[in-house]
Amino acid sequence: MTDAAGRLVVIGSSAGGIDALIRLVSGLPPNFPAPIVIAQHLDPSRPSRLNEILTGRTTLPVRTVTDRDNLHGGAIFVVPSDRNVEITDHAVGILDENRQRPKPSVDILFESAAASFGERLIA
Repeated sequence: MTDAAGRLVVIGSSAGGIDALIRLVSGLPPNFPAPIVIAQHLDPSRPSRLNEILTGRTTLPVRTVTDRDNLHGGAIFVVPSDRNVEITDHAVGILDENRQRPKPSVDILFESAAASFGERLIA
């Protein structure tokens, strides 16, 4: 991870939290030092448009996690709908399919982030 502070920000949101997420990312400076991972619970049959929505509201790059992405400061990583991810050594990765609901599971995301980042996690 390239950010000096070595921190990670992880956010869990319900479908109704879109306005709060927009307010949050629109206020971030372009040199925000930590990576941000956002998981929003949605109807699993509907694809998420969170990437598109946030891209228009922030100067930070926004990308949807596709497989395994290295975390780096100043970027927002969006968890795709109906998928679980975990944080491992400076990366976020999609977990193999399982029957666990709901997806994305903020429990899995937060627990794995805490195990990797400890006190350097902001959640």
